[in-house]
Amino acid sequence: MGHRARRRLTWVSVAAVAGAVMGAALRFIASNSSPGTTSRAPGSQSQTIDQSVGVAYGDSSEQVLAKVGSPTMKQRTCWIYNANAHVVRGAYLGQFADGMRYCFGDGPAGGKAVSAIDVHVTPHTKLDGKWYPGGWNHAVTIMASPPASS
Repeated sequence: MGHRARRRLTWVSVAAVAGAVMGAALRFIASNSSPGTTSRAPGSQSQTIDQSVGVAYGDSSEQVLAKVGSPTMKQRTCWIYNANAHVVRGAYLGQFADGMRYCFGDGPAGGKAVSAIDVHVTPHTKLDGKWYPGGWNHAVTIMASPPASS
């Protein structure tokens, strides 16, 4: 692997990790102040957000169809789902989510398999007052915290 390829791979890796961390933090903050329909753990005030909608990396297209249904649109190797009221197939994606995307790549046993799970975040002003332009981010799962024991 040449110097340029290594540098490009390093840059892509760092950007992906930074994006995932930022996206997770943003969604956690946004989810805690989110009104409307949410999933909640029994006896807890915390919300549960499952942005994967039950789809796992490596799932086949048939498994995605069974779990999420037909996509709203297909774009190259990706299936895109609209998140009406921030929800896809009963899973709450977060206050600023308006879409879900599953991209397929070569599977380990041949065929195509889910290689990317992303959520589309709408443009908005963050709690710190900074503007977020929106875009596709890696999906995260934030589980509700257990109820405090008395």
